[in-house]
Amino acid sequence: MIYRFDARTLCRSLSHHVWIGATVAALSCAICPAAVSGATIDFGTVDNYDFDPGEVYTEDGFSFSVVTGTRWGVIPAAGNQPSALFAGLSLPIEIGDTISIKRDGGGSFTFDAFDFLAFDSMLSDGVSLVGLVNGAQTQILADVTSSSKAFVTRDPLFGAAIDELRLVGASKHDTNLVLDNLVLTPTDLAAVPEPATLSLLGLGVAGIGARRWRQRTRS
Repeated sequence: MIYRFDARTLCRSLSHHVWIGATVAALSCAICPAAVSGATIDFGTVDNYDFDPGEVYTEDGFSFSVVTGTRWGVIPAAGNQPSALFAGLSLPIEIGDTISIKRDGGGSFTFDAFDFLAFDSMLSDGVSLVGLVNGAQTQILADVTSSSKAFVTRDPLFGAAIDELRLVGASKHDTNLVLDNLVLTPTDLAAVPEPATLSLLGLGVAGIGARRWRQRTRS
């Protein structure tokens, strides 16, 4: 038996496989865009321990400013690494003490997760996590406390984006509430197809059209 090299058959076979590969790749990229992660605020770049009213701390595109209260502080080497924010530093938190968190330059974001614990094995002071849009409260996780010295990760279950997050003193107890690893995701980081993905998608659509045209001309 003699096998012959047929260039026309080979080209048809290659174009068929290229069309399938491009179409599958394009549709896969369109259906499953790359995951996007937000900023994880771990308080790792704080120079001072105490936050006083008017002080501002910035990290990963977000600014933390003390609105009221002198009992907020960041303690190095005490977080779910490396540092953490303490509510009720030295003395119990005062009800209504507030830290405001906003994006640098403004804009909305989602609040996706945070870590917390009690500094000692007693009931900690309580802090409410409040989400706002244009100054009006839209979300709240009220009076977060703990009596465990092990960090727990929690989803605040905010149902929509916000443009400000406030940490507000809610209750006085026996030890500090420690907060760390606040996950904040700017909403304009929502997955958008990259140019390469769009090119693949265009190639896939073109391939579908060419194949349908070829089928019609053969019938």
